[in-house]
Amino acid sequence: MAAEETRDGATDSGHPTATEPLQATIVHYRNAPDRCTVAPDDVSDERRLTAWLSVDADALVRLGEMR
Repeated sequence: MAAEETRDGATDSGHPTATEPLQATIVHYRNAPDRCTVAPDDVSDERRLTAWLSVDADALVRLGEMR
């Protein structure tokens, strides 16, 4: 069954479309690696932590370095 797009750009499955902008948010910790989460800007904090990608910030590379 294909998901249908809603007016806000999300699909009926709750996933964003390819055109919805994403934002990277980095949280700094004293005794643990900094973490970066990529999610839509308007997503709730709970949904950001449970449904979106979070990684240690030191695992990221700049796009220009990979070209």
